[in-house]
Amino acid sequence: MNMETDAQYKQLCETYAEKSDGELLDLDERREDLTELAQEALAKAMKDRGLEAAKQEEVGPAAPGWSEDEDSRDSLEIGEDEEPLYLFGDGLQARAAVGAMVDGEIAYRIIERPSEGPYGRPGGLLMVVKAEDVVEAQTLLRAKIGLFPLPEGDDAFEELVGWEPVGEFAKEDGLVVARALADNGFSYIWDDYEEGSVGPDPNVQISVRAERVKKALKVVEAVADGLPER
Repeated sequence: MNMETDAQYKQLCETYAEKSDGELLDLDERREDLTELAQEALAKAMKDRGLEAAKQEEVGPAAPGWSEDEDSRDSLEIGEDEEPLYLFGDGLQARAAVGAMVDGEIAYRIIERPSEGPYGRPGGLLMVVKAEDVVEAQTLLRAKIGLFPLPEGDDAFEELVGWEPVGEFAKEDGLVVARALADNGFSYIWDDYEEGSVGPDPNVQISVRAERVKKALKVVEAVADGLPER
């Protein structure tokens, strides 16, 4: 953990240490609402008390019409005709997204990504869609559960006045960065279009509000330490 994350973890451990057994068990039942760091601190507090964690539930229903080749649905690798859409840090948000995708009849699949340790890539539930469905899926999830926010105002598609980029990333790395920003309370803009292109760009540029860019860069730098070299 970096110094800031370590301090947050210690503070969470102290907070949970002051709670009763019942309060810890209540938190454990809705641990999907907690950040990954908070879940780790809660797990430690429960282990110290000898409390048993509840079993995790499955995310939700199967995706509609994914492929005639069912083996491709269960693969942990992202295919050439697929795109990573969003990395979810908790099951509740993933369930909401799954419900929206099922209602919108957009095919998807979920890959469970284990955490690679405190200095590696954070774990989560990665939603993957067909490349031709990326724009439709982003639009749907933006409308239904507020993911992939656009700049506000009448000139939403003009120059992003008041927003500054925190970096350009490979699509899968961008999902990790976006989740970290959201977990730390930052609104962001996900821009994966290159001027003149006919589809999503292989990379994504992520921007935050200009007045918060310095703090956002600290979050990005902490996350970047755990991203693989490409």
